This record gives sequence, C-alpha cells and structure tokens, in this order.
Amino acid sequence: FTNVILKTELNEKQKEYIDAIKKSGESLIVLVNDILDLAKVDAGKMILSKKPFSLEECILDVFCFLELKCQENNLEFTKNYDASIPKTLLGDSDRLRQILLNLISNAIKFTPQGKIDMSIRIVNEDDKEIALEFVVSDTGIGIPENRLSHIFNNFEQASDEISKEYGGTGLGLSIVKQLVELQGGSLFVKSKVGEGSTFGFQMNFSKTDEIIPAEPALILKTGNENRIIKVLVAEDIALNQMLIKLILADFGFECEIAD
Repeated sequence: FTNVILKTELNEKQKEYIDAIKKSGESLIVLVNDILDLAKVDAGKMILSKKPFSLEECILDVFCFLELKCQENNLEFTKNYDASIPKTLLGDSDRLRQILLNLISNAIKFTPQGKIDMSIRIVNEDDKEIALEFVVSDTGIGIPENRLSHIFNNFEQASDEISKEYGGTGLGLSIVKQLVELQGGSLFVKSKVGEGSTFGFQMNFSKTDEIIPAEPALILKTGNENRIIKVLVAEDIALNQMLIKLILADFGFECEIAD
C-alpha cells in the first residue's frame, strides 16, 4: 500500500512520512523473518534443499542487489570469484544467498567509509565434492577482541553503544552461524577496532552433471494489444482485494472480485 500511495501526487512532507512508514515496514519484515528462522532452527524444522544451481549466478545476484546500497553509502564494493569453480553445484542456493546478504548488509551497516570485498575460492576438491571458502571483508569500525566470541549469540551486538547508534536486533550473525553449521560448514571472524572486520565460512557442495531447469517464460498472447484484459480474483481478505484491484487497475485491467 505504501508503494501504491507513493505513485500518487504527494507534497514533500507527505512523501517523507510515507517513506518512513515504508522503511519501518521493511525493518519489521526483516525482524519477523529472522525470529521465524531462529524458531525453525531451534525446532529442527529448517529444511535445506539440495538442488542444482549456478554459484556464479547466485553471487552475481547478491552483488547486484547490494551494489546500489554501497553506492548510496559511497563505499567501494568488489568481488573476486574463482573462475575454475564448476558451473553447476548441488546445494541450497536460497540459504547461501541469505547468508551472504546478511554478512554483506552487516558490513555495509558498520562501514562509514572505505570498501567491502566479497571473495570465493576453492579450498579443496575431489571427483564428487568441492570445498569453497566465502569471505566478506570491510574497512569498518571493527569489533573489540573481547566481544568476538559473543557476536554470534542471539540478540547480542558488539556493545550497547553500537546497538544505540546503529540499531538492529543482534540476530543477523546468529542466523548466519546456524545456517552455515546446519549445512556442515564452519564460520570464522577476524577484526580490529577502527580497521575493519573479516567474516568467512567454508562449505562443501556436491558436484553434479544435472542441468539447471530453465525458468519458464511468461508469454502473453493477446492478438490485439488494445483489447481490454479482464481478470477474476478469488480472495477472501478485504485488504488484499483492495490492493490487487489497485495494482491491476494500474495495468489497465478490468477486475472482478469473488469473495
């Protein structure tokens, strides 16, 4: 709904308030998702998939997603990817993406200036498996040595001052640690106050000759581009009905709702 209202005519103050609501909503979604992930791990309900995926594409997705955020913060963002890594691996690409997004978002948050680097290299391999090392380093504020063993605990940050100044819940690194260990990996951290931090993890992936299934292409054949497209929506929640009606109207579709 905030996205819908941001498309309407607003004065500067109104836009500022709606943007604040949108950012608060996004923060709340992150918090709820983090707590749900922790609850799943604690209950032994976190299900990891083992499907063929392109690691190179996964890394590129993460890089492109966060590159703009780095530019907004005037940070240099670089990546080093070992080109000899096999094109297709077996693993949970969504969880790997989540781990890297958490680590790099954390680096961006605690790096007022300088650079962030993501590197992926082969540690060892045989005919069936490959061990990879993922490293995220930054030139940020760093972490005191006596706090390094605490930062992976639930709801803990490096210090109370950091919590007050930078916000956050202290859940991101805890989730990263649990997701890495669930997949048989190990996590490490090196840091020096005022000089930056390096977070890394090693993880094993199975090799495969399986072909990654192609994403189905969506083809809309109308014949006549000017004709009216009518959409029937079956939905029982009034708010969802209102929202989808607004979105479809934006596309110029006619919409009928069935409760």
